[in-house]
Amino acid sequence: MLLASADAKELTAVCDRVLVMRDGRIVAEAVGTGLSEAHLLKEELGLSIEQLNTRPSDNEEEILA
Repeated sequence: MLLASADAKELTAVCDRVLVMRDGRIVAEAVGTGLSEAHLLKEELGLSIEQLNTRPSDNEEEILA
């Protein structure tokens, strides 16, 4: 079965193997113990777990506003 989804929770619940695409390219494959929501989000966004857990500085919030 082939499933296309951006929902990491759904993918980890249903799939035993996931290919992650970013900018039209396959950037990662997750299988077995590597198949976690955190890992998939990291690969989808191209950020480390630390970067995902970090709030933007006050200056960045002003720029984004």
